[in-house]
Amino acid sequence: EPASPALAPAGQASRGERTTEILRLRLGWLRFAPLTLTGLVVLGVLFGAVIQITNATEINIAATDPVQRVVTDFTALSVVQRILAGGSVLLACYVLIAMIGYIAVFWDFRLVGLGTDTLRVTRGLLSVRATTISLARLRGVEISESLLLRAARGARCIAIATGLHVGRGAEREGSVLSPPAPRAVALHVATAVLGLPEGLCAGPLIQHGPAARRRRYVRALAGAIAVIAAIYLATRAQNGPAWVWICSFALLPAAALLAADRYRSLGHRLAGGWLVTRTGTLARRRNIISTDAIIGWRVHQTWFQRRQGLITLTATTAAGQQHYSVRDVPVAEGLALATAATGELLQPFLRKAAADLAGSGAAAPPSARIGVAPIAICGDGCRIDAPARRCGASQRGCEAGVLWLVLPGDGDHLVRTQRQRARGRATGRWPRTSRGIALLDDGLPG
Repeated sequence: EPASPALAPAGQASRGERTTEILRLRLGWLRFAPLTLTGLVVLGVLFGAVIQITNATEINIAATDPVQRVVTDFTALSVVQRILAGGSVLLACYVLIAMIGYIAVFWDFRLVGLGTDTLRVTRGLLSVRATTISLARLRGVEISESLLLRAARGARCIAIATGLHVGRGAEREGSVLSPPAPRAVALHVATAVLGLPEGLCAGPLIQHGPAARRRRYVRALAGAIAVIAAIYLATRAQNGPAWVWICSFALLPAAALLAADRYRSLGHRLAGGWLVTRTGTLARRRNIISTDAIIGWRVHQTWFQRRQGLITLTATTAAGQQHYSVRDVPVAEGLALATAATGELLQPFLRKAAADLAGSGAAAPPSARIGVAPIAICGDGCRIDAPARRCGASQRGCEAGVLWLVLPGDGDHLVRTQRQRARGRATGRWPRTSRGIALLDDGLPG
């Protein structure tokens, strides 16, 4: 099976526009059907339908002769035979139902380009759905890989566009650009509709450093230890066998593997006017968003993140899920990313901070904005070159407050300044105010 379908003209559109076929369903992709949740959804629908039919007709299916014979034969088997037979039947039924659901949803799937400004997706067996997407409203794509789908090197591509839903219900809303298929196919669709190089859609991302890795290991291992303790207490309370809680220690290496995978899935990249974010383990999602579509930023920092110098940076947009997060990124790196992506979007917030300082009676810094790196303002209001930590006015070392945008849990603080220790001693201080502009203690590491 080739890595990606060839782009070839497929005829003329009804309005005389050139039609280019980007993707067409192949029957070989049915092997990915059991690796998604489609089978479980169809199984739930069938179970609900059977329950409704039995309630309406007042027929007890469990009391019928065929079901009674199956139950009798099943109970005659040994425990091992029951497990093998029951597991085999359930697995076969699940695979069959998943394939039926895949065919019903994605039969005759086609993604074509109409002219140079429109995409059209058609699919469906019992109900044919056609979705037309204007490229002017296409803000990016999402490459989604569930855990089982990723193990089989599969993925699917979803459009991030204004007016189309992304996430749960994406199939119903028509934002799917490729069904569960080989990962190379999803990458081909992403590069074809966005006109981007494959390296941006599948290339390496910037990792978030040891603090983010440590945070994932701590959370995963702490959860495993809590479960082990609960199992131990329950076993002792019920006078259960000791092997139950001893076997529960297998959760520790499983939690470590989970933490390692979560960190490998974490990353971001900014290139060519596109913001790339990736997160998730059970469902790894790589979002590629145009920076022109970003209309705001939300910076969130929990108590634990503050202790480790991390933030969660969320880009808000009118398309798709309307918010896409860069999780657990170092503070300076996250603010540099936001500033590089959207230019002066953060500047009004920092100017407001300077005005608040002036209203409190303190000398407001003459330059209060963030460049590619955080800008340091000394106690005299002079700008300091952050890497050299030298005062630009007097060419001497001093103590600087680096501005960053922080939204703590209470939501009242807008800007906080961190004190960085440089050579020499401070010549001024920014006072604490009730507006949330605070100067942190000198004991913080510089």
